[in-house]
Amino acid sequence: AVISGNLCIRNHRDYGAYASAIPPLKSLGNRYVLPNLASDSATPAGFSSSVVATEKNTAVESEGDVRYLDEGETAIFEYLYQDRSVVINCSKVCLVAQYSKSWSPYQGLFMLHGMPEHMFQMSAYLSSLAVSFPTFLSLIVQGEDPGQDIYLNGVSLVYLTWSAIDGFTSAELSIPSGNH
Repeated sequence: AVISGNLCIRNHRDYGAYASAIPPLKSLGNRYVLPNLASDSATPAGFSSSVVATEKNTAVESEGDVRYLDEGETAIFEYLYQDRSVVINCSKVCLVAQYSKSWSPYQGLFMLHGMPEHMFQMSAYLSSLAVSFPTFLSLIVQGEDPGQDIYLNGVSLVYLTWSAIDGFTSAELSIPSGNH
């Protein structure tokens, strides 16, 4: 998967393919919250992340694991069997990509660009395709109490199980196909 410029990495998996566009410069940041990638499996597969440094002597930290990178170097963090969101902090701006893991050959592997804190939005429109598998939506909110002001299609999401993580709160839900 090309995650920055001409730097290619392999995510140490035996099967599957990733596809993604090269992210714009505004996707660079110092702090990222990677959402939990929910699935219908009883055992969460977890996910992994790749962090690319844009400058020399960049310290990258995730869950107490600190790596030091120079410009263009990549660190891969594995979050096996994990069903919660993760925070990644970079001492200098970096690029973060998140990779799904899957136990099922029917659920494809995919890659997401990490969204730095400064790119969070107050509202979004999305579409989910009509497929035979459920579609999941991961939500991340600044602050550790989402309150009752979060809605999907006019319905409050206060009923979700929200998990606090380092100044943020996250939740996941299954959504039907269509526009939201």
